[in-house]
Amino acid sequence: MIPPESERKDLLLRAHVFGHFGAESIIKYLHNDGLHWPNLAVDAVELVKACSSCQKHNINKRATTMATHLVQVFSNFGYPTKISTDNGSENSNILFQTLCETSNGAAERFVQSSKLAIAKTVEGAGHQCDLFTPGVQLALNNKVSKRLNTPPFNLIVMSYEELIKRIDHMNEIVFPAINDRTDKYISNLRDQFDKNKNVVKDYPPGTHVMVRIPILKVALTPSYEGPFTIIRKTKGGSYVLQNELGVLMDHDYARRELKVVSKDNIDDDSDTYEIEDILEHKGSGKNTEYKIRWKE
Repeated sequence: MIPPESERKDLLLRAHVFGHFGAESIIKYLHNDGLHWPNLAVDAVELVKACSSCQKHNINKRATTMATHLVQVFSNFGYPTKISTDNGSENSNILFQTLCETSNGAAERFVQSSKLAIAKTVEGAGHQCDLFTPGVQLALNNKVSKRLNTPPFNLIVMSYEELIKRIDHMNEIVFPAINDRTDKYISNLRDQFDKNKNVVKDYPPGTHVMVRIPILKVALTPSYEGPFTIIRKTKGGSYVLQNELGVLMDHDYARRELKVVSKDNIDDDSDTYEIEDILEHKGSGKNTEYKIRWKE
């Protein structure tokens, strides 16, 4: 539906103040409400550029303890259709554990978005950020994901009754559609990356490689050691290597640590010997001679 031009500014502002996200989120918010008009993207960008403050109204500081806890619970799990109470005392507390921001990239990105949204919301009232956090969390829960084209919150949080009613619909339509959307999104990202980057293909088993030495103690020492043979690639993308004696290396190696060498440079002589110990030596530099014991 195309709204009248006189209502568009209010619609844009309503979408923006709900979390104060970027122009893309404003567009998705309006599309979810069935609204669109020509130059919507331009109008959204201009609104974001003109927004000097992302929160202008004050939070009611006289709210009761019960209301505060209910808002927090509703922000975590969504707003219910019914509320039941036993008229008990309001003395329960919620304990939060420390969040590790660097546990993975997605979590760190979401923490960054959360901090930015809270900072915009409080604007000068940082000592009262806990009063603003539930509203920001609700806005983040309703933010449409570019990858899924729907708020992830809608897919993972659902009451038991609603889940029973919609389980067939979710399994047969929603989840397959989300999976197809995700696969297509990842494929497009991969194609864009491959188009602009010099991507090295995976090394097949049996490839001979040299391994980069991570720390060079002397400037003139070799930068690589080996050769080694690739046995397989792990699910994480690293490689399992085997040395010339057929012994597997004690850890896996990333592709950036490897350099492929020609098979012609590999000595195929089956008579390979391993040194067990260096007993003594004499001389220095290139003239150093070693007395060794061969390993049986």
